[in-house]
Amino acid sequence: MQTLLPKPGIARRHSAFTLVELLVVIAIIGVLVALLLPAVQQAREAARRMQCSNNLKQLGLALHNYHDTHQVFPAGGYISNQLSWHVSILPFLEQSALHQSINFNQGTYHSKMPAALNNIPGYLCPSGTVDRGAHSSDEVGGVRTFTTHYYGISGPSGTNPMTNNPYIVEPGSPPSHGGIARQGMLFDNSKISFRSVTDGTSNTLFVGEISWNRNDKYRGWIRGYFTDSHGTLVVGCKNVSANPINSEIASPWNDVAFGSHHPGGAQFLRCDGSVKFVTENVDHAIYLATASRDGGEPRVVE
Repeated sequence: MQTLLPKPGIARRHSAFTLVELLVVIAIIGVLVALLLPAVQQAREAARRMQCSNNLKQLGLALHNYHDTHQVFPAGGYISNQLSWHVSILPFLEQSALHQSINFNQGTYHSKMPAALNNIPGYLCPSGTVDRGAHSSDEVGGVRTFTTHYYGISGPSGTNPMTNNPYIVEPGSPPSHGGIARQGMLFDNSKISFRSVTDGTSNTLFVGEISWNRNDKYRGWIRGYFTDSHGTLVVGCKNVSANPINSEIASPWNDVAFGSHHPGGAQFLRCDGSVKFVTENVDHAIYLATASRDGGEPRVVE
């Protein structure tokens, strides 16, 4: 058999990409990635926001079950043992064993802190970047305890838009930490029941999200009440004050602004168990009105 050879002087041609063609392909891929990446990030944030909403719905269910059992909602913070409402609802979050391990005797929170070495996933927003207390007082054996991103609403501080009278706020003494509102759902030694929510459960905010980076303001989720030479604070609750949503204002302590890493606003649980994303541009009078349970305001965050 005769083997055919290329004719002398004729080079064999190879099929291959040129350098210019490779650079064009790489450039096209780069453009496609740049176009797709924001969509991927938006999808991930949407999933995190949905999980955050589910966390608040579970907290609402736990608070309602607590009320069904005790005919009253838990206190936002107990003065006698300095524990938080987050501790009270543990049995309704399938955390009965942890609840039973906690010391409920009178005294300071210090001896009770080891329980907060347990991470309760439903107490943390998946978009949040801080998951532990940021102060040495929240350490157990040199290990920082876990915090929470969901805070009870003590009520509004400011002026009632219906009556032009000031909302009920107990002044701090001394005032460094700020006063504590009294017309919300959760505050120190509160004993609020459904019958006290005369503004309507769908018109009243119950729990709000604070998951933005608050520097040294985060504390262990077990802590509910504390007082020192600077005044009194209800650690697991906050007032709805003059500080707008996502303003990242961290002072005074009881007026720390609600906010999140969700673009444009933060999630809130209402007393009827529903969850609402409230935008950072919400009318502030409406925001204050929905923070009270009995202010007589007909307004609601929609």
